[in-house]
Amino acid sequence: MVESEPTAPVPTAGPRGLTSLHGRLEDWSYRTIEEIVGKHEFEPGVFDFKEALNGDGPSDARDRLNASITRTVCSMANTTGGYVIFGVKDSKAADHDDRICRIRVSSELRADFGQKLRRIQPDIFFETVPAPILLPSNSGRCVFVAYVPASSRRPHQTLNDFVFWRRGEGGTAVQMNVTEVRDQMLVSEERLRKARLLRLEIQDCRLLVEELSTAGHQVRSVMHRFDTTAFKPLLADTCVLLPANDGLVGDLLRIPRFGAEINRWLDHASSPARSSHKEDIAADTSEIQKRLPGFHAECVACERRLDEILGRLT
Repeated sequence: MVESEPTAPVPTAGPRGLTSLHGRLEDWSYRTIEEIVGKHEFEPGVFDFKEALNGDGPSDARDRLNASITRTVCSMANTTGGYVIFGVKDSKAADHDDRICRIRVSSELRADFGQKLRRIQPDIFFETVPAPILLPSNSGRCVFVAYVPASSRRPHQTLNDFVFWRRGEGGTAVQMNVTEVRDQMLVSEERLRKARLLRLEIQDCRLLVEELSTAGHQVRSVMHRFDTTAFKPLLADTCVLLPANDGLVGDLLRIPRFGAEINRWLDHASSPARSSHKEDIAADTSEIQKRLPGFHAECVACERRLDEILGRLT
């Protein structure tokens, strides 16, 4: 990730999900591939056809293939996203079957693809078909598809040449100029700055929970309250950096709700009417204390998840 590249995980599924252009990848079939190949004789911007994912030739040929794949993925992430279809030729052929050249079936295709993307920084998010798309006539050969969304953390660069790429005319990878790189960096840095502020808000909530937890029966006397007024605006500005399909945004939204609920109990418990009866004091203290462990666990879980996605907060 941008903040902590050495601890970044292997690139994983994309944060914003698939485009609606061709539906969900799990619904793709061999018929989908035939329709795409039949419609697009050459590569449009949204598709890139690769004959192979793992080359079988000499090392220099494999290096060229890997460089081509990383350039393609990098350029898609830096532009509008797209699909990389392995097992299809990118040049015009006599018919569909000649263009759909197939690759060998393997359970490691997704891992192989992700491994190649280690040569791109920051990490690229992607999705793939859940299983290789088998040929109707040969179950040992397949087509493999990966979807690369437009990245919220662009610009990305390929580490073999330290070049920032964008998608050009006809699906080619074009080197970005200084202005293009600068403009993308400014947008990404602002998102990351707000993500850092959001994480500091979570940290502040956790520390106050810990203070309340150690206060015991004096919890009613604590003057601090949870101030989460900036929480939702910061989350709205940074949620594009977060996975959309793992429930993290929903977990984060529970933090201001926890804070507001405990604030109400603290205000209620500190009112003069409640402070004059021991039974009320004990009941209010119990209500506050029993809510704190869940709030603390929510903060810790969100902090750990954000560390995994964005790197540790320093």
